[in-house]
Amino acid sequence: VVSESSTTTLVLPKGSAPDLTAVTRYGSIASDLPVARSEQGARILARHGSPEARQRIDISGTFSDVQILFEGEAGAAATGAETADKPISETVRENVVVTPYTKIAVEGVIGDIQVIATDDPGVQIAATRVVWVPSASKATAALEALALRVEQDKSTDTLLIRTVLTADMETLQCSQYRVNLELRYPRHLPVNVVAEEGHTQISGNVAPVEVDQTVGTISAQRFAGPLNLTNKNGGVRITGGTGSVTASARYGDTRFERVRGDVSVTCVQGDTIVDSPGAGVMVRNNLGNVRILALKGVAGDYDVLVEEGDLSLVLGNLPTANLSVAVDGGTIDSAFPLSGQILGRRKEEFRNYIGEGAHSMQLEARNGDIVLD
Repeated sequence: VVSESSTTTLVLPKGSAPDLTAVTRYGSIASDLPVARSEQGARILARHGSPEARQRIDISGTFSDVQILFEGEAGAAATGAETADKPISETVRENVVVTPYTKIAVEGVIGDIQVIATDDPGVQIAATRVVWVPSASKATAALEALALRVEQDKSTDTLLIRTVLTADMETLQCSQYRVNLELRYPRHLPVNVVAEEGHTQISGNVAPVEVDQTVGTISAQRFAGPLNLTNKNGGVRITGGTGSVTASARYGDTRFERVRGDVSVTCVQGDTIVDSPGAGVMVRNNLGNVRILALKGVAGDYDVLVEEGDLSLVLGNLPTANLSVAVDGGTIDSAFPLSGQILGRRKEEFRNYIGEGAHSMQLEARNGDIVLD
């Protein structure tokens, strides 16, 4: 769920405990469900970790309040940032002619960015500028201070798209601002995105897409080209693609569903879930749990290291892989026979050959447990 300038209310059945993450900026979060809460400036993060839960809920808001209630209960009072100013928006558009060899670079201030690959030969840009001001008379100057700049460098065949803050918004009596950018471009062109804060969405690409996000979330779907994603403060969610994914995230969860290309992920202070991978999987996870669901079999090599967290691997009926499992400061719980040794207190190594296959699976947990089903 993604919301802007509104209230998101989630009503849960009594006793339910989903795997839930809620993030809002310039808003508040109230929850009857027990959550771990952290605040960084205007950003509030609430997390109820339950990797084994069947339901996973992600809520992201900007200038939005989030309420998480149980049925029949009134709920707790919310706390967070409030403003009496009202949002006023305006959209500007540009169309650009490009060549089959153009490289696209995007640089965005606070706001969401949609990178949508199409079969059209040109580039269409829509920038929705939003300002929070005490009255409509104050909006014009504040909106003009949020500029859309489109530049073409013919010597390198590069299209640079930037949203830029050109004035002191406090002087203009603008309490908050954002620019939501929508980019539609030919799917065979490479794209590089540098995003300050918000939700960056990718879909339909064939050529490589690279994202460097400072704060917020990154998501992608229906992609065929390789993705290289970095989120310095937030999570990553990838669904239904044939390309490879390299992702790095801090302070947020990473989730990969039905990715047919190789997945390589580094996650710090967050959980990682890989569901129905179609190729190799490499995970380095610190201060969080890892869950891999390979119900349709192992289609590539797995190399997984979890530090300060648990690893859970669910295999299909006929898994085929050369398996190596090790824990240091934990235990191994396996539904199928393993042969190995206990090297010391809470330190074990086991190996087994499951079925007949060419793939290898190296699984290791440090200060955590491994469960194989």
